Amino acid sequence: MSRLHAYLRHDGTAWVVADAGSKNGAWLDGRRLEARREQVVRSKATVRIGDIELTFYTVLDLYALLGGV
Repeated sequence: MSRLHAYLRHDGTAWVVADAGSKNGAWLDGRRLEARREQVVRSKATVRIGDIELTFYTVLDLYALLGGV
């Protein structure tokens, strides 16, 4: 994973993810992201950056997962 391999940001209405032009790419739910092309990332989606695999949660979904009501 490089220093700026990929990024997540909130665009005002939704969360988006993009590969920042890395050599090894980034993946969203098993699909390779096109460099510098933002894709909407939904709650519970899998994001892979290099060898690291993350599950993205919105606050409400994470709260529910942790036992909140």
